[in-house]
Amino acid sequence: MSLPTPLAPVSSFVALTDRAVVETVYESVMISELTEIIEAIPRNELAIQWDVAVEFSIPEGIMTSHLEDAEARVVERLLWLGAHVPEDVSLGYRLSYGDAGHQCAQILRCAQYDIVLMLKNASRGRTYTSANGL
Repeated sequence: MSLPTPLAPVSSFVALTDRAVVETVYESVMISELTEIIEAIPRNELAIQWDVAVEFSIPEGIMTSHLEDAEARVVERLLWLGAHVPEDVSLGYRLSYGDAGHQCAQILRCAQYDIVLMLKNASRGRTYTSANGL
């Protein structure tokens, strides 16, 4: 089951000045819904995939954000979400830039690669792969 991270819709649809407050509420609701999903579907038949695309535009400066030290805060949020998925449920992250308003070709430093490495180093021993196999 693919789920957006709370940061994605909050960053896309909420006024910058309200994002911190709305993100906290959204996270709470998302984790409650995740718990319902995990309780309703047999764990051996369930895989949770966090969809991560908008988040890459934040450290790259393509999207404005309420986060200070954006790259570290994005990774922190991704790991926090992963920690809410029990060990006996398959967990994945779909890492993608998407289209980013046709700006991807102009990005000089690939934060996606950096974030994949950070996730691998802090992932409780789980393995994560991006859409392009990093």
